[in-house]
Amino acid sequence: MPSPNPSSPGLRGAGDVDLPRPSLRSADAAADDLEALNVSAVILGNLADTTKRHQPKYRQLRLSNKKIQKLWACSSAARYLTEVGFAEEEDGQHLRVSEGAVTSLEGEGRVD
Repeated sequence: MPSPNPSSPGLRGAGDVDLPRPSLRSADAAADDLEALNVSAVILGNLADTTKRHQPKYRQLRLSNKKIQKLWACSSAARYLTEVGFAEEEDGQHLRVSEGAVTSLEGEGRVD
């Protein structure tokens, strides 16, 4: 087996298959992901809270909010919020989860 060529675009693996070179993410991107995770935890904590989940203000997110913009821009966070039941409103200014979706999550044991 020929030795790996350090100038090649990929890493050499078993059977001389080019593997993609791992990329290092910037510290800013990692910080944005961490912030998105923290904001998600607050949102989901509000939905899990039995006194808050039925109040409309805890089931609606303003897309003009900078933290929500960063959260919605993070594809995995956006996918997760969508799975929980958040959807973009027709006005294009809000994300909202219906009370029915929260009640459905209760029945599935996804929130207490």
